[in-house]
Amino acid sequence: MFNKSIDKRVLIFGGTPEIYKCLLEKNVEVFAIQKDLKNIDKNMEPSVTFYEFDYKNLEQTLFFVRELSSEYPIDAIITFTEDAQETVAAINESMGLSGISSKLAKVVKDKSLMRDVISDFSPVKSVVVKDKDELLDFVSNNGFPLILKPRYGVGSRGIKLLESLEDIKKVEIEEIMMVEEYLMGKEFSVESFSSEGIHKIIAVTEKRVFDRNDESKFVEEAHLVPAILLDKDENKIIDYVIDFLNRIDLRDGPAHTEIILTKTGPKVIETHTRPGGDQIPELVKLSTGIDIYELSIDKFVFNKEKINDLKKMPVKGAAIKFFTFSPGKVIDLFGLEEAVKIDGIVRLDLTIKPGDYINPVKRSGDRCGYVIATGEDAYHAYEKCLKAANLIKVTYDSEGVYNGYDY
Repeated sequence: MFNKSIDKRVLIFGGTPEIYKCLLEKNVEVFAIQKDLKNIDKNMEPSVTFYEFDYKNLEQTLFFVRELSSEYPIDAIITFTEDAQETVAAINESMGLSGISSKLAKVVKDKSLMRDVISDFSPVKSVVVKDKDELLDFVSNNGFPLILKPRYGVGSRGIKLLESLEDIKKVEIEEIMMVEEYLMGKEFSVESFSSEGIHKIIAVTEKRVFDRNDESKFVEEAHLVPAILLDKDENKIIDYVIDFLNRIDLRDGPAHTEIILTKTGPKVIETHTRPGGDQIPELVKLSTGIDIYELSIDKFVFNKEKINDLKKMPVKGAAIKFFTFSPGKVIDLFGLEEAVKIDGIVRLDLTIKPGDYINPVKRSGDRCGYVIATGEDAYHAYEKCLKAANLIKVTYDSEGVYNGYDY
């Protein structure tokens, strides 16, 4: 396993084939920890050494990493996986390796703590609640509408818009939740990269949600890069996010910050010390030519300073549209061959097949795949996605009714 010709040896928590390939192309020996090896790309196994390990327990994970590093000295430990951010930050601090601080990782993970940190900069009425009585106390002081969401949640899971006492009667509070005022306006995400406290905004992404019913109101239907914005609004968002990143004391690395552009200006929903999900890094690369993963690897593995070379030069628009279909058991699918022939289509990934059940959209994982396209601007890229999506048809088993999975 030991290779004297390598430039660096990296341990990555999580990761995808695209990230592994980026590391390997830089002559890096790659060790990867995955919670489950069942779904890894078998083609990567000869080049990447995989370990199956549940890194939930920090003490056990740190012991494992130290044992591994004693035999194969590790130059850097990185992750682009949400549930590993806090663990990797703590391990890097313990082992004297570069990365974000464990303090920052905790602020980012805990939405309530983040609100406290920025309360004097961007106040939003919010509180942690353990039961309906505490929720009703918040309502009596602040009124409707409001948002109820998991304190540590990701991926649109468990987010509910409450507009009346009837809505409150329907919810169950089975864990510590967070309730906050409902921020009205268009939603955007901001992809950024920081080095030694200097922040560069790489792209502003426009988000569109399904919003067909209460369950799908917060599930993304599409992302457009760059966002279709007036210059004054884009400047407001950029200035706000840079100020926000300073407030939470992000020094180095990528960030994916979600905001609402309200009537009174931008307000942060949450942030993450990693690139965005939903293929947003690919959209950014297609639009700007900037690879956020490569920037992160150069910074944390090779300590290379490239942030001053970044220039905001969108060369084209890029968009992704996620598929969703009526619930039921799939008999067959049509239109894929025609859809991929549309000029500008980059990739179409359909995650359903004959025999599968389609569930109603309640969270991101209920979507049935996506199509990515490029165009002269983000609007035209999105139009191509819509054209492709409209060509795909599903036929259903009349006896195969929705199976009732509840997320």
